[in-house]
Formats: sequence, C-alpha cells, structure tokens
Amino acid sequence: MLNGKFLTRFFLVSLMAITSSLTINKIASAEGVKFFCANNDKGQPSSFASSGVGDIAMINWQTELGGGFTPQKRCEMVSEKFQNFYDRGILHFLTTGYILSKSGNSINFICPATSEGGGCVCLKSNNSNCEEYEILYTLKPGDNPSSKLQQLMDLRLGASGPINETNKRIYIDMNQYFREAIPVTYIPQPLNNQTPEVRPSSINNRDLFFNSNVNK
Repeated sequence: MLNGKFLTRFFLVSLMAITSSLTINKIASAEGVKFFCANNDKGQPSSFASSGVGDIAMINWQTELGGGFTPQKRCEMVSEKFQNFYDRGILHFLTTGYILSKSGNSINFICPATSEGGGCVCLKSNNSNCEEYEILYTLKPGDNPSSKLQQLMDLRLGASGPINETNKRIYIDMNQYFREAIPVTYIPQPLNNQTPEVRPSSINNRDLFFNSNVNK
C-alpha cells in the first residue's frame, strides 16, 4: 500500500514536470517562427523555418529562371515573404489564386489566406473589388497550381497532414504544418559564406509579378 509521503512526492514531481513543459512551450511560442534562406545538405538554396522544434526545410529551389531569378534569389525573396506574412499574422493558410493579364492570359500564384475556403489576402482594394493580392510565389505558365503547391511544400493530398481540398482548391494549414513538420538533422549552411539572417521584408508584389486585371 502506498504511503502518504510517497504520494506527496509523486504529486510534486508530476506537478514540476507539467509546469516545466508548459514553460518550455510558452517560450517556444513566444519566440515564434523565423524564416531564412540557406543551403540544404545537397548544397541547394532552401527556404527554412526555424521554430522551437528545430529547422524545417520548407522549399528546395533548383530551377533556373531568366531575368536574374536564380534559385538563391528566389529563395531569399520567398523566405522574406514568408517572414513578412508571418509577422503580420496572415500566414494561417497557403492556397492558390490567379489574375488575368492585359492579354487575357491567366497568371497563377501561391498566396496566404486567413481561413480555409477563403480567398487570397488582399493587399489593395477598390470598394469591394481586390485590385492586388498578397503573393508568395508566382507560378510558371503551364504549371498546375494545386499540384505545384503540394510539390513545393512536399505534401500529398489525402495523407494525414495539414493539407485539405476545398472547392477544388488546395489549402495548407500552416499552424498544423509547423506542429507536425519534422526538422532536418543537419545544420543549414550559409549562402556565399555568410551567416543566414532574417532581414526585414522590403519586397513588393511587383517584384514577382506585374499588376493587371484581377479575378477571384
């Protein structure tokens, strides 16, 4: 039969463990998530998210585009975008949207959304019409938006995870993503022999796409 001293000691130890756990979680939550661009273990520029659980490799950049948009440049731009959206409290979900160019061609992009099933966050509106959206990443012509979003984030529809399909539109729950993502086991390497750092975001949407007529 357990005596009173043993029960008291067990209770105090359990209480200390719970208190310690809550303190650690509170500290991790207060620190938030920091985004940066660095080389992965294969020497490729990657967008990382650093949280209380470690460094999470979010997007690996490999494709070379024209106009000076090298993998490293795109990595740096998108990582800054991630940080900007996170700091402003609009990175609840990632989804896709599109605009129409003056020639009538559809330009698809990946964007933040504040609710599942909601539209892209609007940057500039005229009355009830959104004239410009917050853009994380503009897709190349011919890319399937939903497939590209899943590919970029290395997620698969139907698997147990933070991805859902609503009205034929993919939504990634970023809060769940950060809770469930597995951190890398290597140390991200600096770009160009410099220490990775998170810089204040100064990139405007126009650096990634040209403004045009907008469609929901």
